[in-house]
Amino acid sequence: MSINRNPNLLFPPFLAAMQECLGKAQKAGHNIKIFEGFRSAKRQDILFDQGRKTPGQIITHARGGWSFHQYGVAADIGLWKDERWSWDFNPELIAKYFEHPKITWGGTNDGPHYQLSKLPRITDVKQIVEKSTILDFWDSLKD
Repeated sequence: MSINRNPNLLFPPFLAAMQECLGKAQKAGHNIKIFEGFRSAKRQDILFDQGRKTPGQIITHARGGWSFHQYGVAADIGLWKDERWSWDFNPELIAKYFEHPKITWGGTNDGPHYQLSKLPRITDVKQIVEKSTILDFWDSLKD
């Protein structure tokens, strides 16, 4: 299943904050871009199976539906180098460019991951979306 890089599937205030931070990193000479934002539950399950049922290292502990990626409020970044994606960057060095009141960094355990700050618990998000739509969830986040 392919990676979805459509920025229009991210919560607009989160996307705007990410773009602002990406601009700061790029201005400082780091060609950092959003590698993956919105992620389907099916893709999340494929990533969850990696290192468990399929070859590779474990890269997530969240099954489909249990990641903020499925709700458009999380994104992973990567280095675009020599016309391809690279993970050869120091997430702690890059994190300083993403210091923003609307963004929380995944920390040293999940260096490429950023998500909207002040999110409700994932169980609450799932309930909101299951009872209504992702747009209703997004409306609940507006200041």
